[in-house]
Amino acid sequence: MLLGGPLSYRDFSGYWPTQLDGTDPTQRLIARRCEEVRNIVVSDQLPEHSTGVWAATTTVLRRTEAIEKLSKLKEENGGDIVLFGGRTLANSLFAAELVDELHVMVAPVVVPHGVRAFDEAVLPSLRLVDVRRHDGSENVLISYRRSSVQ
Repeated sequence: MLLGGPLSYRDFSGYWPTQLDGTDPTQRLIARRCEEVRNIVVSDQLPEHSTGVWAATTTVLRRTEAIEKLSKLKEENGGDIVLFGGRTLANSLFAAELVDELHVMVAPVVVPHGVRAFDEAVLPSLRLVDVRRHDGSENVLISYRRSSVQ
């Protein structure tokens, strides 16, 4: 499942369908997977029933119900729920102890100011599980697992 807020959903649903017939095989694979996977959007602004390009696979949750419903989905689903973007939502998930792993993509860009990504008060103890740099990319993917999760 893909989980995100309205901006991530807008960006993903605006970009990935255009890559279905693209020239890059990795982009085509991701685009196909995005079409197949269930999307959950946490938003108080979007209509409850999505009418967008992924309407058949998209569920919109209101913020007031998100943690409760995501807790149930995590118990029932057994598979991964992947959050893209959404600092506020990520911190809410950390506070509710719903995050088992954290994957951070680090790009070679320094931003001199801005808003913190994570609230120190809700971050659990994490342990490093993987560091990857893909050929041809300057980005580094750093993966952590919550210390209490095996």
